[in-house]
Amino acid sequence: MRVTAPRARFIPRTDIPPGQWMIALIVVLLALAGAQSPGATDRAPLSPRVGPEPYHTSVNIPPSARRAGITAPEEDFRLVVIPDTQNMSAGYPDALTSMTRWISDTRVISNIVFVTHVGDIVDLASNATQWAYADAAFDVLDTAGVAYSVSPGNHDLGALYSATFGSSRFSGKAWYQGYYVDGNDNYNNYSFFSAAGMDFILINLQYRADSAALDWADGLLKANPTRRGIVVQHDILNTDNSWRNQSTYQALKDNPNLFLMLCGHM
Repeated sequence: MRVTAPRARFIPRTDIPPGQWMIALIVVLLALAGAQSPGATDRAPLSPRVGPEPYHTSVNIPPSARRAGITAPEEDFRLVVIPDTQNMSAGYPDALTSMTRWISDTRVISNIVFVTHVGDIVDLASNATQWAYADAAFDVLDTAGVAYSVSPGNHDLGALYSATFGSSRFSGKAWYQGYYVDGNDNYNNYSFFSAAGMDFILINLQYRADSAALDWADGLLKANPTRRGIVVQHDILNTDNSWRNQSTYQALKDNPNLFLMLCGHM
């Protein structure tokens, strides 16, 4: 059985209202590349590269990963990736709320199926005001019923992260599947979502995930071989695309269903 990855390209948002100059919102546009289930051999690699425009990253999918004739617009869907927002939480809370409101307002027309934050939600982990701003911004997604997840970055680690974005916030949500219970509350968590005939598992890992958390993530990918895997961790790459945390890749690379890794910190 041939494993195919969804066709993906990253596009910056230029149509976001006030504050857009500082909003680093990335949308991953995914299209159906094949109906086969993952889990076998012959996986086509993804090749990320930094594009010429601000906040624009492209993902090149080789021809072998594309299925001819799959071009119908209704098969496209979007995964929204929110990069580091610590400066917004620290000094521009209206911009942060503007971003989540844009997601809420356009989720139907843009076919947004999931949203994830790569970490550094706030600038100072001990600052309750910054967490309150972030809480209010993500309340917009809660109210609209938008499926989303978060990863803690190095600026987020502490009790206020779990108090604001702990498991209790997501408990009962259809997409939320739980967290690594041997670690801090919701530092490492995972979600399911489906789109265009494909099932996905998205795993959020904490900043500097240790070997136990990586073993947990590896077990999840192996326990869900028919779900296409996405891993989100704050500190995987440096700004020059060199490794910052190669251990995550090394721990998970043998899973044929893992096709996309996302990070921030840069």
